[in-house]
Amino acid sequence: MYQLEFTESDVEEQLDEILCSFPTHGHVHLDATDPNTKTLVELVLSGAVTVFRDDYPAYYFIDSKDPAYQAYINVARHTQWRLNANTDIERCRINAFKAMLPYGEARSDGRFVSYPEHDILMHCGNLETYSLISAWEYKPSDLYLFPYPTLYADLCDSLTGRKYQSQYYVFKAADVSAVKQACNESIKRQFRT
Repeated sequence: MYQLEFTESDVEEQLDEILCSFPTHGHVHLDATDPNTKTLVELVLSGAVTVFRDDYPAYYFIDSKDPAYQAYINVARHTQWRLNANTDIERCRINAFKAMLPYGEARSDGRFVSYPEHDILMHCGNLETYSLISAWEYKPSDLYLFPYPTLYADLCDSLTGRKYQSQYYVFKAADVSAVKQACNESIKRQFRT
């Protein structure tokens, strides 16, 4: 795992690549004028939040008997996720659960997947800055983000189920209470305008 370096000139572009990893219908990029984006940029540039990237082995197919698949099903029952949809986001989620198995039992409140034993939150796919900012109300020590895998067809062979390398990102707060307070202020400013 290594820490990403951000500068004022590239911070928005890098965060956009991390948070908006899949160009869905109606997809928009980070809005530099959004108060939540401004808060996130300030937190990252000040070092209050650091961002790390790491690789993990991902699989095109994970057997339904795999513990990661079972963890996914247990959490998915408490969400609006479509089960057995055979979509990229479902594969992304199951692979994320596989990578997160060492952190214990996963739970969901419908918004975020949490690993309470380690004060960790996890999210898969695109994440709006408002959602990232509001995640700090849970006071996690870390927020794991598993973006959509890129170049899916080039990275794996769906016929053999071969594994490939994918990346995840970890947002770590230096002082969780201070980050939570900054995020709460951002959300209040947004509703005042």
